[in-house]
Amino acid sequence: MCEWGDHVNVQVKIPADLSSTGEEKWKDCLIDRCIAPLVKALQEGGIDMRGSCCGHGKGPGEIHLQDGRMFLILSKEMTKEFMMRRTKEGADFRSMIDLLLVEIGSEKIRGDDER
Repeated sequence: MCEWGDHVNVQVKIPADLSSTGEEKWKDCLIDRCIAPLVKALQEGGIDMRGSCCGHGKGPGEIHLQDGRMFLILSKEMTKEFMMRRTKEGADFRSMIDLLLVEIGSEKIRGDDER
């Protein structure tokens, strides 16, 4: 994850309800450098988004899609923790996502215990 303020310009589609004109438009926006290639690929693939943030090492990154879904972008450490719990508990994927979403704010998931 990149530091806060480490941005690059990416051309993104602004949905009408977020646009100052009330109409859908394309605009150069500052996107966190470490997720900019993913944001660009989603835009080029026709996936409409509402916002994004890489998490800046304090939590998971997020890309909010126009249809209400959300991509979570996990650090290597978060992914390892997620996969260890999944294997250990034998839980199905949906219950593991529910667990992850509940624990996103916890000290361990956020990585605060490493400071």
